[in-house]
Amino acid sequence: MHQWQIFLEPADTDEKRTSLGTLWADTMSDALNKAAQYYEKATHDLVAVQVSQGNALHIPVKPTLQPCEECGTSPALQYELVGITGVLCRECLQKEVDVVNRALKETSQGEE
Repeated sequence: MHQWQIFLEPADTDEKRTSLGTLWADTMSDALNKAAQYYEKATHDLVAVQVSQGNALHIPVKPTLQPCEECGTSPALQYELVGITGVLCRECLQKEVDVVNRALKETSQGEE
């Protein structure tokens, strides 16, 4: 289980991100679904950022109605990481994050 910071950021608007609080969930999708029920907001207006726990990559995302660049699923998530932006669905983004996290884990184990 992971701790997630939940923000309200209405999709496809310029409204500023507002922190709503934190909650515990296994995945980003679970966190957004729990937050939607608890805060009575639409999931596409919420952003979940995993609270840092060790040597792992956490990417802030913003819900968008644009389709995923990999599989075409819509709605999806817009991300920005070190100046690189893109749109991926949760499943495709999770696959990419998992690859990076495995590499980070291997790197940190090699330093011990």
